[in-house]
Amino acid sequence: MNSSLVQEIMRWDIAVLHESPWYQEVVRKGEIRRLWEELYSGIELALEIKFGNAGLELIPVIYKISNFQ
Repeated sequence: MNSSLVQEIMRWDIAVLHESPWYQEVVRKGEIRRLWEELYSGIELALEIKFGNAGLELIPVIYKISNFQ
């Protein structure tokens, strides 16, 4: 196969992939993971500011929490 044909096929495959429900779910989970990381980071910062190193001792327990509802 020539390289231009391969590139064309790859572009089409990637376009199809981006539209697939599986890919959309992966992207969504990545966004959710990023939000959780930001939440944990904020909690860690608040604990450190308010309680110093003693507050940071709670971080392993907080990281085990998976549902804040």
